[in-house]
Amino acid sequence: MDEVVLENERGRAVILPRAGAGMRSLRVRASGGEWSELLTAVDGRPDPTVLPQGTGSFIMAPWPNRIRDGVLHANGAELQLPKNLDPHAIHGTVRDREWRVVASTTSSATLDASLTSPWPFRGTVTYEVSLDGPSLRQSLTVEAAEGEQPFPAGFGWHPWFRQDIGTGPPQVRVPGQKTAWELEEDFSATGRQLEPEQSVDLRSGLVAEPGEINQCMRIDPGSPAAIEWPDAIRLEIRSSPEVAHLIVYATEESVCVEPETCTINAFRLAAEGIGDTGTVEVRPGQPLSGWTRWSWE
Repeated sequence: MDEVVLENERGRAVILPRAGAGMRSLRVRASGGEWSELLTAVDGRPDPTVLPQGTGSFIMAPWPNRIRDGVLHANGAELQLPKNLDPHAIHGTVRDREWRVVASTTSSATLDASLTSPWPFRGTVTYEVSLDGPSLRQSLTVEAAEGEQPFPAGFGWHPWFRQDIGTGPPQVRVPGQKTAWELEEDFSATGRQLEPEQSVDLRSGLVAEPGEINQCMRIDPGSPAAIEWPDAIRLEIRSSPEVAHLIVYATEESVCVEPETCTINAFRLAAEGIGDTGTVEVRPGQPLSGWTRWSWE
């Protein structure tokens, strides 16, 4: 199957099973009646097997963001992962994998993918997505295969929202922001958390200026974030308590507000005894699950 399409009178989402279950398009109708494409897209006829970098929204699992030097800390050992953005292993292993469509209707779908090499542990990632009025709910579950040893896990969503929808640049507001993780020059987290201030304080709202923001933050579990395009659309992102981190990043074309379960290089920081990283240990019968809901008006 090349596409899974969910649609109703307020939205239309197009998901590509053969391209990591990535979302190629999310068209929404605001309360005023206008339709807008929220996600940055490619021109022309798209390839259903590829979600190009900088477009759509893709799934990150069994870890989001970056693992520094590709060194996975698990069960007291250090395991080497391929570095696909030197010096990091970035965005998990399922983004370029074909997913199986378990079930699909015009309002909901379930897809899954096996965890295989280069991830050193056996398991499954399950993606459930549903469209209900002006709201899209997405959930992910990472589970270990029967008989597999425990392993650290995390996940997230990486949407590339368009910059050019409203009459001016979008503003990102995260009133439930608790801290900002201090980042090194290579955008690894040092393990220190900073009080939100100036360019890393999104509690009252901040224009997402290209090249000015690339930040990972910890938020109050369950608290919403919002993107507001002037005179156009307001999008609220609310996630389950397990999804208590956000990365906010901006380019000339896009603003990324990424709901994630853990911080950057979380598994290594957790192995060093640093708290609040969001790292969860998955074992057979004890999966990691969480959801994010995107609502528009």
